[in-house]
Amino acid sequence: MSSPSKSTAVTAPAFVGAGIPPSNAYAVGACGGLAALISPKIPKTGKELPGQYVQRIAEIMKKSADPGILGFAGFNPKIGYGLIDAEKAVGPAVQTYIKKMNELEDYFKKRMAQRAKEAEDAARKDAAEKEASAKKK
Repeated sequence: MSSPSKSTAVTAPAFVGAGIPPSNAYAVGACGGLAALISPKIPKTGKELPGQYVQRIAEIMKKSADPGILGFAGFNPKIGYGLIDAEKAVGPAVQTYIKKMNELEDYFKKRMAQRAKEAEDAARKDAAEKEASAKKK
């Protein structure tokens, strides 16, 4: 900790090589705590694809982060998505986001099932055509 005050109890030497290298290691605890606060807001359905539940929590954290407080307008490679905002992440706005995500998830699951059925039908049709062609020969 550094301060221009003469009464500072702890000071850092002013040379390169001292201290902790820049990283996001200190953010891990805060982000883990925020994920724990968000988790009960998103009930698991048991129908999630692998990693989908965690991805939804990460999306909420990204959307609720405030890069402006650190002087950036959006994602920045040096600071990421910004300062986490627990109030915004677990507040009423997140419920709207969760509802939209659930609707999208349902749509994509139905569409995937429909495409799988279409592929099965096409495979059956191809097999029947090959069988009919083989009988003609």
